[in-house]
Amino acid sequence: MEQHNFNVKMTKILMVVLVFAVVMSMIGGMNILKNNYYFNWRFLDWSRNCVQAEIAWYRSGGNVPVVPDTNKADLIPILVYHGVISDPKWRPDGVNVSTQEFTEQMFALKRAGWRTITMEDYLAYIAGQKQVPEKSFLLTFDDGRKDSYYNGDPVIRTVGYNAVMFVITGRSLGPGNETQPFHLSQIELQKMADSGRWEMGSHTQNGHGTIPIDAAGDQGHFLSNLMWISDQHRLETVDEYKERVTADLTGARNDIETKLGVASPSFAYPYGDLGQGSSNFPQGQVILTEIVKSIYSAAFIQVGNNDFITNTADDSFLSKRIGIDSSVLPGQLVTMLDNARFKPLDYADNFTSDKGWLRGWGGLTIDGGQMLISTTQEDDSASTFLSGSSLWKNYIFSARINVLKGDSFELVAYKDENNYATCDFSGDWAALTQAAGGGSGHDQEIATTTLKNAIAPGAVLDAALKVEGNTATCYLNGNQIFSGNISGTLDRRGIGFKTWDSLGTGSEFSVTNLKVSQVF
Repeated sequence: MEQHNFNVKMTKILMVVLVFAVVMSMIGGMNILKNNYYFNWRFLDWSRNCVQAEIAWYRSGGNVPVVPDTNKADLIPILVYHGVISDPKWRPDGVNVSTQEFTEQMFALKRAGWRTITMEDYLAYIAGQKQVPEKSFLLTFDDGRKDSYYNGDPVIRTVGYNAVMFVITGRSLGPGNETQPFHLSQIELQKMADSGRWEMGSHTQNGHGTIPIDAAGDQGHFLSNLMWISDQHRLETVDEYKERVTADLTGARNDIETKLGVASPSFAYPYGDLGQGSSNFPQGQVILTEIVKSIYSAAFIQVGNNDFITNTADDSFLSKRIGIDSSVLPGQLVTMLDNARFKPLDYADNFTSDKGWLRGWGGLTIDGGQMLISTTQEDDSASTFLSGSSLWKNYIFSARINVLKGDSFELVAYKDENNYATCDFSGDWAALTQAAGGGSGHDQEIATTTLKNAIAPGAVLDAALKVEGNTATCYLNGNQIFSGNISGTLDRRGIGFKTWDSLGTGSEFSVTNLKVSQVF
């Protein structure tokens, strides 16, 4: 009997020990799984999104044959996205896109024959060391956001694209980053890099934000301002600025290269601020550029309406990116990139369709064989320029101008919003003017004259602008008005038009019969 009781007690003890061991094993296993990337609701969500993207691609027609592109790209567009959002309650905000919108945009580009290149390809391209197929683009994302990866990567994976993520390393690779709800963690970034689809760029370490810039506590961008040191009641010195910014940008690159084990030669400026947004450090733009160039091989900035949307091998350091949001329909995105491809000379436009005219500001309409340029209630001037023409040199471009309102129009040899030459016609006055990188908002007059017949509503005029080397010549109704030397910074220039409301009654003119011919 005693032996039986002893055996029962031992059995109970063994059962308790066994249950305890099982429970402890389960707890240990749960902890292991909890820290495992693959035992994570986000990974499961990503997996589900991959299946949905594959199904959507199949339902839309499946794979498209890859047509070899024997033409080589003269111009490369770069797209930049921020968030790719799956929340059905989200509404367009001018910055992000929904998952559905991103899916349709990428599918449309893939079906139109556009392909991505890697950052490595792009850096070799702008250095003149490599050619890439004509319909190539660079796909980039800013801020290291989780939604961009978990909602965007399944689509990128499905269509066989590559992308670059510009990371704020202090938020993603800093202490406690694994619990970040918004920014990607080190484990997630490592998985992205290991996939072969993603490359990593810097978006600062802790510089994507603001700092105090005066005693009143006003805030300014981290990279473009001197910091106010409150306990010393002073602004930092230029040397202290250099040390602070250099430490941040160097730290960001080192974070990526040491913690993820991948190269990070590229940098994206936060807020598109190269230093021009400074409140207390006007010379900062030059100094900031020098610092960035000392650390990175290439820098990227998001451009607005007043710039060409492509890059070329001559753009050896600073590259332009186009921000894409919900307002860009898939077909519009394809048309935008198609129209941005290099347009060879000689060139003509009868305005039966839009061949890539970009609206800087004001009103722009293309319809019925004419292009209409006009001021608006919001803008007392208007401008447009031709996408794909940015590499043109030594040409004469002419057009028929029908003045509908006001008394002014301009023909423009356009490089960007701070670099251009114009033939200005206004009332009984004409001028050859230029802007050459100063960004002052004031054009320099090179030559002026009075006109025998004043510009007025109802006038139909044939105007032309010739640029040959550093010489620009203006024509009206077949007669040369004047000629003058323009800046060497305008070595490449596309074409455009402007007008302004000089009379306070609105300005509007139409353009027909546009021709551009090479000058040898």
